[in-house]
Amino acid sequence: MHIKMTELQKEYLMFKDNDSREGVGTNHYIEFIYNGHIRDFEQAFEKLIESQPMLNARIFDNENFIIEEVLKYKIPVHENQHFDSSLVELKRKELSQKKYGMKDYPLFTIEAIEEKEGLRIFLSIDLLITDGLGVSELIQQLKMFLSNPIMSGNDYSNELLHIQNFYQETRSCERYIESKDYYINNIENIYPAPQINYQTEQTMAIDFLRQECSIKKDLYELLKKKADELSTSVTSILLTSYSLILSKWSKEQNFSINLYYSNRPEGKEYHKIIGNFTSSFLLQTSFDFDKSFKENIQRLKLSLDQASRYKYFETTEVIREMKKKSLSAITPVSFTSLLFNEEADLFDNVLKEDYCFSPNLETYLDFQVKNIGEELNISWNYRSDMFDTTIIDTMFSEYCSLIFGFLNSTEDVISNYTLSKKSELISKYEKYNSQTSKIDFKFNTLKQHLEKTANKYPEKVFATINNTEYTFNQIFDLAQNKAEEIRRIKKEHKKNKVRIAFNGKKNIHSIVCIFACILTNDSFCVVNESFGDEKTEEILSSIQNYIYFKNGELTKISDINVHIDKEEAYVIHTSGTTGQPKGIIITEKAALNTVYDILEKFNITQKDTVMNISNLYFDLSIFDIFGSIICGMSVVFVEAYDSTWFFENDYHNKISIWNSTPALAKEFLLKYKFENLRGILVSGDFVPKKTVEELFCSYDRIQLYALGGATEASIWSNYYDCSSYQNVSTIPYGVPLANQELYIIDSKGDLCDFRVLGEICIAGKGLAKGYLSEKQTNDSFVWNEELKEIIYKTGDLGYLGTDNLIYIVGRVTSEIKHNGYRIDLREIEKYINRQADVSNSVAFIEKMQTGRTRLISAIVCKDNPDIKRQIRSELSKKLPLYMIPNRIISIPEIPLTKNGKVDIKSLCSML
Repeated sequence: MHIKMTELQKEYLMFKDNDSREGVGTNHYIEFIYNGHIRDFEQAFEKLIESQPMLNARIFDNENFIIEEVLKYKIPVHENQHFDSSLVELKRKELSQKKYGMKDYPLFTIEAIEEKEGLRIFLSIDLLITDGLGVSELIQQLKMFLSNPIMSGNDYSNELLHIQNFYQETRSCERYIESKDYYINNIENIYPAPQINYQTEQTMAIDFLRQECSIKKDLYELLKKKADELSTSVTSILLTSYSLILSKWSKEQNFSINLYYSNRPEGKEYHKIIGNFTSSFLLQTSFDFDKSFKENIQRLKLSLDQASRYKYFETTEVIREMKKKSLSAITPVSFTSLLFNEEADLFDNVLKEDYCFSPNLETYLDFQVKNIGEELNISWNYRSDMFDTTIIDTMFSEYCSLIFGFLNSTEDVISNYTLSKKSELISKYEKYNSQTSKIDFKFNTLKQHLEKTANKYPEKVFATINNTEYTFNQIFDLAQNKAEEIRRIKKEHKKNKVRIAFNGKKNIHSIVCIFACILTNDSFCVVNESFGDEKTEEILSSIQNYIYFKNGELTKISDINVHIDKEEAYVIHTSGTTGQPKGIIITEKAALNTVYDILEKFNITQKDTVMNISNLYFDLSIFDIFGSIICGMSVVFVEAYDSTWFFENDYHNKISIWNSTPALAKEFLLKYKFENLRGILVSGDFVPKKTVEELFCSYDRIQLYALGGATEASIWSNYYDCSSYQNVSTIPYGVPLANQELYIIDSKGDLCDFRVLGEICIAGKGLAKGYLSEKQTNDSFVWNEELKEIIYKTGDLGYLGTDNLIYIVGRVTSEIKHNGYRIDLREIEKYINRQADVSNSVAFIEKMQTGRTRLISAIVCKDNPDIKRQIRSELSKKLPLYMIPNRIISIPEIPLTKNGKVDIKSLCSML
């Protein structure tokens, strides 16, 4: 007899055939305590095999089973004279993770170990031949045969064939056609899976872990009573609560859950059949915290009614259609209700279920609810390679508290949950932000600092530019002359405080302009001349009240006299190359708060020399210049691509403090040996762990900080002491700098829990005054009612780790998409960089004229003709097909922009 597979069985079979990873197989796993003789158990199971054709099923081909002759199954019993629990653990690991191959027969395994209470029976049965209802029936029928040895079994072959025909008929009915049309027409609008912060450090070995709780008989009865009062079901209450927890831990509030259900004809006789007749469909839902729990149950019921209407087109088929459209198609979160039999189990004294486990490799998190006797059992099975265990512990604990809170309170469970959650999260962020110091800096003005430093170190070299050295005294004299010129112009044009704009070349004129602004208490603005004349005019127009110098010569004076705040120190622009430049107003105190803190953390003094390699319009240069003004250290100004003089004159061995992007640090510090280097600051881009490791290998006694934040929060807002890099898988954003705070906030403005993805927001004394544009200011600098302060929304996506460090993972709204798939370029680079011959790599997207994209990887590597094949081979083991580069190019070095970031335009020109 042949039995056709369902769509889900075909999917399981395909997964089985393609999956080469170690670890869990796709099976149901159960352990029983049996108080009897093994021969009696064997005889009872033989009757079960005679009754249930699927226990004799063998895989025939990719779409069919063949039912073999009834087999005789001998159960091996392992002696355990000393009742060693480790033997049980070994057998549990072996059978719970057993993977049945295409040619295996039978598709189940039974073994036993002797214990004090009797025999421990281990049963592993492949998902291909039974579902949850089938397992429940297997247990009940087995117990009946054990309790009544003379009872004979039924042959359920006809019922099995009827279920098969029923399933096949549903595949051609009008409801199926309607369901298919619905999904195909809406395929691009389907909600994604809950965007939980899954771990990316995937391994070849997979383990499933389990969290579970039981609701005792009295509380279960209360739950059913409350469900009746709300005119709903127990399943709807449990599912609504599940969606609440998922909503709190998901980046997006609209998401899909994969629902499994038993797809059998009506009639008790069909429920007695062992087999996998499960189908699944997508529930597209969300949770509204502004509505009551009862209202959310009704909302979910409407979503469930909609989903049920189109359930005939199964989740596996939806996924296939999404793949055809090159859409990202995974459904890692599921819900399975196994509420079949609520009668008391009369045979527990004969055969008692002690442990069960039903993993599904395609699902990262599977919620299962079932009856065990008159109690309710709730379990979460989850893949340990995809979740931080602490997160699941917290989520599950909150879920259970939510259910028991619903049972024990007459108040709305949402308001109670929200209040307790808010209080808990505020405490978590207070603890996080308390890791940094609240320093009451004794602020002096920059003018006071400049005058004091020039007076204290008049003959000390302040700046070295193009192999020419300038003392503090020389530059101070030049700045005083420029200040007099500025005062004359202001008086002539009847201006009060103005913005002094100048083209941002690294020459003496630019440094003098900055010093002159400090002396006149004006604000300065460095113009990136590479923007071109048109963008330069846009920048000048945006700052309104200005005097513009080019290479020290007066070029233009605005005829606008708008008021400029007396605390404003400078205006710095971002995003000028991609659109309308955004001017950010930074106050003197905000900038000094950051500079003071870094000077103190690195103990920087007049004895130090910093290499200024960043462009003057890049805010890393602010630290170099302001830091020097405050403490008297020397600054060597170097263009990244005009540095020959710097090395020929041995200036690199005078450098004690380095401040740049990670890419520039890697390019210079690993290529040359800086003999006196003691401190490294890297920021402005993602900091690779491999770069940190290489820097410590080359400079074993350095102090190395990875810094982050936003230009809108005055250079930096957070830091991570990289001396602890071996304790983390990726370099964290870290903790706040002095007098600053960081938060992870969701789209509704609420604080996010540990490892929940949200927007990194900054508060505290480092915040800018705002943008030149009032609208841009109002969009990004917002009042947060929960925190009772203004926060800056960075647009960066991150999370607060359980190690009490913040991590950055990308941008909130600018996900990289490759032909419809959401991809992580850093993840690709991480695995490529692990190859022994690869020293560096960058992954990027090239847009084609057809509108599609190509995924490219540029690698810097040793001479290895086989390297590209090796990379593709390794990536195929770790990443999905759509994350494997379409093309790999080998280049001598990664090109960088003037700001020290990867130059994608140059890379595209190499293709």
